[in-house]
Amino acid sequence: MPSALGVTILTSQKETPDALMAERLRLAESSGCKGIVCSAKNLVEANQIVPDLTFVVPGIRPRGVEHHDQANVATPLDAIDNGADLLVIGRCPQKC
Repeated sequence: MPSALGVTILTSQKETPDALMAERLRLAESSGCKGIVCSAKNLVEANQIVPDLTFVVPGIRPRGVEHHDQANVATPLDAIDNGADLLVIGRCPQKC
């Protein structure tokens, strides 16, 4: 289990430059983070840039469920298929 996680881009953010994502991934790795928190849509890129880190993915929802304040959501299967190691499923078990 990672001892420190870096957060790349919040899943509540709609638009983020690709260069910022890559910069934060490299910074997390060079700072000694053993894993990162990122949206499922960024997993393929993240795996290419820092393949040895653990990938923790928030914004997990079943298909067809309201996104609430999350701009970047994924189903559990989509996140796992894209390379997620751990899923963050917070609000949905209570309110979905």
